[in-house]
Amino acid sequence: MSRPEIVLAGLNAILQNLANLEQGFFEATGSRPAHGFGIDDSHEVTLRKESYTRSGPYTNISYTITFTKDKQDNVHGLNFYVRNPSTDDPSINMEAVASAIQYFLTTGPAITMRDEDATKFRVHDAA
Repeated sequence: MSRPEIVLAGLNAILQNLANLEQGFFEATGSRPAHGFGIDDSHEVTLRKESYTRSGPYTNISYTITFTKDKQDNVHGLNFYVRNPSTDDPSINMEAVASAIQYFLTTGPAITMRDEDATKFRVHDAA
């Protein structure tokens, strides 16, 4: 079973606008920005950076995606974590965010959480 069309449209709206968001949205910091995007006349999708956690060797940035109808009712919610985020290059974390959203586009409504490891988006020297 695939996700509702409105959810797919919202996920695609986020993907199309990721590059336009400020870098701080993807930095490994405690800032908590949110960005909303209209899907149609009554639905909106919001991507929110919830937290940055650094505990010993474990680090992650937590994000949520919520879908609302008439700016009131939460009709769907998704959560994901960017594990091992880059502290030097927010574009690596942005790639991990995009990968998590693409994952949600290919899965059904029973899947509401994702862990995305940012280390797979880092370029390693061949030397």
